[in-house]
Amino acid sequence: MSNRIPANWTRALTALVIAASGLCAQAAPAADQVNVRYSWKLKGEYMAFYMAKEKGYFAKEGIDAKLGEGAGAQAALGSLIQGNEDVVVLPGIYAITAISKGMPIKMIALYHPVAPVGFLSNRENPVRTPKDLEGKSVSTAAGDTTVEYLPVLCSKAKIDCSKIKRVRGDMGMRVSQLQAKQVDLASTYLNVDPPMLEAQNLHFVIFDAAKFGLTVPGLALVSTDKAIQTKGDVLRRFIRALNQGFDSSRSDPTGAAEALLKSWSGGPPLGVVTEQVKKTLEFTPVATKEPLGHIDPAVIRSALDEMALVNPQHASAKPLDDYYTNVLLAPAKN
Repeated sequence: MSNRIPANWTRALTALVIAASGLCAQAAPAADQVNVRYSWKLKGEYMAFYMAKEKGYFAKEGIDAKLGEGAGAQAALGSLIQGNEDVVVLPGIYAITAISKGMPIKMIALYHPVAPVGFLSNRENPVRTPKDLEGKSVSTAAGDTTVEYLPVLCSKAKIDCSKIKRVRGDMGMRVSQLQAKQVDLASTYLNVDPPMLEAQNLHFVIFDAAKFGLTVPGLALVSTDKAIQTKGDVLRRFIRALNQGFDSSRSDPTGAAEALLKSWSGGPPLGVVTEQVKKTLEFTPVATKEPLGHIDPAVIRSALDEMALVNPQHASAKPLDDYYTNVLLAPAKN
């Protein structure tokens, strides 16, 4: 008996294989790429992006998230406007400032309604109240949120900003300058620097700027008006996956730190990054009535009012709807 398969059977099997391959291709379309640029170097604050990758949340939503470090908010916004990025991650106050100047962008999610910013000072020359800032020197560099928006704090606390000397430096050298007593103050993000300093047994007096009036929006997602209109569904799926990354990070901070460190060559020890994750989440509201990332118009209004105290341009700013949108956020779970 011949073991040869009849030609008509071969043709039928080939057709079935081709058909099956076509069905598989239809069932697994190519993921939509989303280019994301941070305003700064890697830090625990960005953990949710890596948790969303690690857990497969982006993949499940059909998103291929390309994540990149940055070199300041202005550079990130410039890259966004040029079309190189779909989303930039930066302190929301920079987006508000740019929009007031006419940049066609919007905040599409806000995770820190109040930026966790402040100052560090040496114990022998402490700064504990706004009045203590007068007569002090502070290291400053491009992209320094605390120093850049210091006039807001000065106005609200009724202190003289001209009595605070700004010393030009490098963001990476702030603490070194403070240790060497070349300056009296170093700006800080309360969710980033303190855990690193404590691990090095370095202890400074911490001035929480928000407690004294510097309540500007922090961690936010920003996109262009054009992308919101043309890639709304893609951005919506991206945010949905990212929000799951936030939720999982809250449930497992150590796991979130581990996920981030896989992409952070030469990063800090796991314990330090875990503390950064925990601190970041302390400033991130838990979703209840509104979805995670919801932007309260009162936050935008307050920021504009504060900025108008030092820059009249913001007193006649654009309508609030020009600054943000919540249309890309999924409803909160009941």
